[in-house]
Amino acid sequence: MLEKKVLSDIVEWDIYTWSKGILYWDATLGPILENPSKKKVLDLGARNGGTSLFFALKGLNCTCSDIHEPSEQAKTLHKRYGVSDLVRYECVDCTNIDFPDNTFDIVAFKSVMGSVGANNNFDNIEKAFDEIYRVLKPGGVLLFCENLQGAFLHMFLRKRFIRWSRTWNYLTLDYMNQSMGRFSEHSLHTYGFLNCMIKDNSAINWFDSRLCRRLKPQNQYMCYGHAQK
Repeated sequence: MLEKKVLSDIVEWDIYTWSKGILYWDATLGPILENPSKKKVLDLGARNGGTSLFFALKGLNCTCSDIHEPSEQAKTLHKRYGVSDLVRYECVDCTNIDFPDNTFDIVAFKSVMGSVGANNNFDNIEKAFDEIYRVLKPGGVLLFCENLQGAFLHMFLRKRFIRWSRTWNYLTLDYMNQSMGRFSEHSLHTYGFLNCMIKDNSAINWFDSRLCRRLKPQNQYMCYGHAQK
């Protein structure tokens, strides 16, 4: 089990909700971690290096990438945990990944597709998924966490209070499931309702843990899972 402080450094924001996805990744990686030093990971949109830290702590060789070069904060974080030797830093455009076919054992992203498909550019999202599929080795695994539209309340509050949400492409659960159709198998889960408004509050966390057992998946605002090529 990952410690709370480590999870906080990996997730960066809305820790309680998004850590559900990271803990799922942790469980999913179990069978993959034999000979981790021989495995290669491409972490997309990993600007501040949190998710790349997750992979490096597992002993995996990780390419920490962003559309622009990952931040100095990422490099500082990895140094602090003593994993810099397992991480390389690259500028990578999700829609045109400059690596050969069948390069990576694992590709991962957290809260990326909404930016890739900004202003309802679904063509860019499809290109990104095609590129992810292409650079994964046969049998390779995609690990993902992504924002969903959620309930009407989520979209209303985002548009009212979050400036950049007007261009962000919040995806539907149906669309995410459809995008996974190119893979041989996938598993997709949802979480989060009240935490979208008040983050990492113990009382809200308690209510969310119970609400999300009863709410329809499409009314929750974050999805996570994996897909296998």
